[in-house]
Formats: sequence, C-alpha cells, structure tokens
Amino acid sequence: MYYNAESIGDLNDETPLPEHLRKGWKPTDMSALLYTSGSTGLPKAVVVIRGREMAVGHSISRYLRLKPSDRFYTCMPLYHGAAHALLVLPSIHTGNTIVLSRKFSHSKFWPEVRASKANIIQYVGELCRYLVNAPPSPLDKEHHVEMAFGNGLRPDIWEKFRERFGIPVIYELYAATDGLTFSFNENRGDFTKFAIGRRGIIHRMLRGRVDVLVKIDPDTEDILRDENGFAMKCKIGEPGEAIHQIDPQNPDAAFQGYFKNKAAGDKRKIKNVFRKGDL
Repeated sequence: MYYNAESIGDLNDETPLPEHLRKGWKPTDMSALLYTSGSTGLPKAVVVIRGREMAVGHSISRYLRLKPSDRFYTCMPLYHGAAHALLVLPSIHTGNTIVLSRKFSHSKFWPEVRASKANIIQYVGELCRYLVNAPPSPLDKEHHVEMAFGNGLRPDIWEKFRERFGIPVIYELYAATDGLTFSFNENRGDFTKFAIGRRGIIHRMLRGRVDVLVKIDPDTEDILRDENGFAMKCKIGEPGEAIHQIDPQNPDAAFQGYFKNKAAGDKRKIKNVFRKGDL
C-alpha cells in the first residue's frame, strides 16, 4: 500500500469492502514492506504479514487506550515502522484522527500541533532535543497535548522536555520492525522516568523462557558463550541483548525475514543458544 492524498481521503469511505476483494486473504499473506532504520547496516525491507499488522494495531490501540476522539500527530515518514505500525495501524483500529505533517521542522512542529488540536504527539530519536534546543516561546504550553509517544528520548532531555512543554505523560517504548518483542513505559512520575520498561518477577515467570537477556561482547556485539558453547544469561540488573525463542521446526512463522534477502534473515536466527537444536 502507498499512502497519498487519495488513499488517506478514502479512509472516510465507510462502504464495506466487496466480498470478492477479501476472498482468499490469509493472516500469513504479505501485507507490507517496511524498511529498517539502518542502524546495524544498510536499510532492509522487512516482510510484514497481515496477521502481524492486525495484532500490532489492536495491541497498540489498547496499550495507549486510544479513543475515536483522539487526534494523533506525527511528522514521521509513513514508510517506516514508527508512523506506520505505531500510529497508522492503531488509529485505523480505533477510528481516531491522524494528523500528518509533511516533515519535521522545529519551527513548525508546535504551530501544527496547536492548529490541529492534537492531544497525542509522536517522537523518535533526537526530535525532542531539537524542540528543547529551540528558543523558548510564551506559547510553549499552549496546546492540547496530553501524551508524547515514541522512542529514543534520552535521560538528559526527558524531564526538560516534559517540564518546558507541560506534557503529563511520556510513553517511551522499545521495538524494532524486524524484532519479535517490545517494551512499553507509560511514565507519569519519578519512578519510571528515563526507562524503556521494567520487567519484574511476574514477567520472568510468564515469559522468562521466551524473552531472555544474554551477555554480549560490547565491542563486537557477539553473544558470549560459556565453556560448553552455550549463551550466558544476564543476572537481574545486568545489561545484555534481548533474544526471543522461536520454533526450530517453523522459524518463519515468527520472523518472515527480509524481502529478497534470505541470507540476512537467516543471520538473525541463532542456533544452539542454551541447548543443542534450539533457535
């Protein structure tokens, strides 16, 4: 799907999709190609299936408790997972208003947010730092924003951003277009500020065998292994890399790989992690 003025305008059309256009659709069909950011190499097109699109839209809308009356602003490109998966999909699921900007501009950001009466804004990376570094304005808190939702907000900017612009909730997340899990932190006070999520004893009881932190070499970023050749789990509070267990008999069910780049997809799958034959 390509987003343009015509396709966005069609979102107002409530005519049911003809049955023949829906016939034969399966959750395992490819729905979209979303590009990675390129932080670990050249950007790659991630194969996203229909089932994942539906699950992401449903889960994010519930995590954020979106309502049809919400107005969700973004200046992110829609070909990337941040705006597509974390804003467009849940907004379609909920039926709230999407406010689109052409591109990010620190001088136009708040005027656009005010004019649109958006109550949720999306950020990514250093966007908030640019806004904080812009000259102060008496209109800094003149807006309807109740929540800032995104990822990559640094601790040295976190509270400066909240206090200067008067935003009650900072909803920081960690996820990846080619990842299998995510972490959310709905921060309203001191306890959870600067974090991307907390995984306590309940999470370890329910998901401790599937989502695991393992030790890595900080220079090569390779997984460290013990004398038996198996990965070493991190202790509580110890930094590491998150890995996700998948079914060795059906590995493509969890991660469909990269478009026309099977080698890169296979490289993401690590064998013999904690025992022979696991994946």
